[in-house]
Amino acid sequence: MRLYLSSTLSDLQDERRAVKEVLSGDYTVVESYEADPRPLWQSCVADVASCAIYIGIVGLRYGFVPPGQGKSITELEFDAALAAGRPCFVFVKEAAAIPASLTDLYTQENDPALIKAFRERLLSGANNIPRAALFTTAEDLKVKVLRALPRQARGTGASEESIDPPPPPPPTTELQKLLLTYLQESWPTLRTQQSFTRADLFQGLEQAAVPLGPERAFAIACDKHPLDVLVDAREFFKARSARGLSAAASVSEADGIVCGAIVRYALVAAERYVVGKVEEGADRHRPDHDPVRSSDHLVACIEAAMRLGFGLCFSAGNPQPENVFRLVHPVPEPGVSGEEGEALSAAELLATLERGELQTGRDFDRNYVKTIIKKRAKKLQTGLVVSADAEGRLQSADRRAELLQYLKDKFELQTFFHQRAHETMPRWAKEMQDTLLHALGPIFAISLENAKTKEESMPEKTDQQAPR
Repeated sequence: MRLYLSSTLSDLQDERRAVKEVLSGDYTVVESYEADPRPLWQSCVADVASCAIYIGIVGLRYGFVPPGQGKSITELEFDAALAAGRPCFVFVKEAAAIPASLTDLYTQENDPALIKAFRERLLSGANNIPRAALFTTAEDLKVKVLRALPRQARGTGASEESIDPPPPPPPTTELQKLLLTYLQESWPTLRTQQSFTRADLFQGLEQAAVPLGPERAFAIACDKHPLDVLVDAREFFKARSARGLSAAASVSEADGIVCGAIVRYALVAAERYVVGKVEEGADRHRPDHDPVRSSDHLVACIEAAMRLGFGLCFSAGNPQPENVFRLVHPVPEPGVSGEEGEALSAAELLATLERGELQTGRDFDRNYVKTIIKKRAKKLQTGLVVSADAEGRLQSADRRAELLQYLKDKFELQTFFHQRAHETMPRWAKEMQDTLLHALGPIFAISLENAKTKEESMPEKTDQQAPR
């Protein structure tokens, strides 16, 4: 099947290469580089009409405007695809992800108002304009192209039996990677368990000619609406409860593997849901040391995982991630000899990671603590993370930034900060939190009435406890 690839060239070379890579073997990608007796814009428009599908990639360059034409070749190609009734897939690169040097505003190649108007047209939602997808990187574009094109291929009239299963989207977050790895490693068991293969998550797939496999099962987590996945996971654990089974208890090893898979589906869906809510609240690009918006620790962990790109290791029935450690031991203490600017000693961090009492007067080798961190991360198959309340000294943005950088430089740990005051949350964050707590309630034994994380407490540091 012939597919026309349209974009400006010098600024979107990586993106064009990415599209050709992911479509290789499935589509013949047409680009107007051949010699032709017609003017350039006419040959480009004719090439568009000769193809079954149009893909347009748009950045912040408007492109060449042929003499006598009021639009660039790129916009003329888009118009030609619409006029010919071709299926159009448009991908618009987010402005914040484009270097200034690759914009008309910088090069003055065209009036920046032209590309601004073209982008606004593509994103307008008008009835005659196909819905565009935003992307940030070439890898992100690959994912969105893979998700869009197979759906169109199945809708062209070919029989379901003649279509190979579409390639699954590659995992783009740590939580997605953890789910895919779990499905691949556990598939010999999962494929034999009707509680999994006939779960609501896969409703309608049992009649398909293509058998369910780990990659296809993973695609469900990425393609199905996140709220649908969350409700399906909630209903799975509600049904277990109705049979007298708690979320944390499994009747067999296979049952535990199934529960582990559904928990991971719920986490990937929760992360995708949080992405949408954060973007809705225009809250995407905050500094890493700023507190997350959620006041509940479980939801805060999911929000932080989305913002900072780390994974979470949960078990059903336990709302405390196994790889997240709440820092309740000391933080920078101005004016205290030996601790000015130092976030933690190795002893204090070790106590946090062991969820135990601080052993005062102990000096541990920092490399010893790092070895413990690495071995535990390897066992959990994801990195360890420290969380701290944005209170007391950590109300200061400078102190939070200092602590975050210290833990990263000295111990290779990621850190997020938690604002526990519910009344300071914006409305979108409250809606997000209450929705997730309701959806995840049967999985982690929580409720909206008593949404308090079951965390192991550690004593706060006193002056007498502080190692000197």
